[in-house]
Amino acid sequence: MRKFIFLTGFLIIVTCLNAQDTADYHRVYQSYEVDSLPAFPYGNDSLYAYLRSGLKDINPSECLGTMMVSFVVEIDGSVTEARIVRSVCPLADKRLLEVVYEMPTWKPAMFKGRKVKSQVNIPVKVYFSPPPENKQ
Repeated sequence: MRKFIFLTGFLIIVTCLNAQDTADYHRVYQSYEVDSLPAFPYGNDSLYAYLRSGLKDINPSECLGTMMVSFVVEIDGSVTEARIVRSVCPLADKRLLEVVYEMPTWKPAMFKGRKVKSQVNIPVKVYFSPPPENKQ
């Protein structure tokens, strides 16, 4: 009888610990909680170049300022739950969300040696480009 009670207690503890680990699997981690941040596959400079190229059709005279986009990088590197946190105009918001969902697969964040979901927040500036210089 004692063996039965011991085995039952042991199985309950193992099940609870396993359930707790599974709950963390579905959690979205913030940048300060992970061991390594999610990464755009070609580096940060390429990320900003990619975002700028996607917004090149936006008229800065109508939409000028700094936008903020937020999204989740899943454990497979895909981007989900994108939303505009700070807007400059509806047209730029719509285009930026399209560009974010078209991004290549990211390298996911790591926490305790496991890939985890993580929140990413990126500021994006919409500004006037300086006119090209005429060198003669």
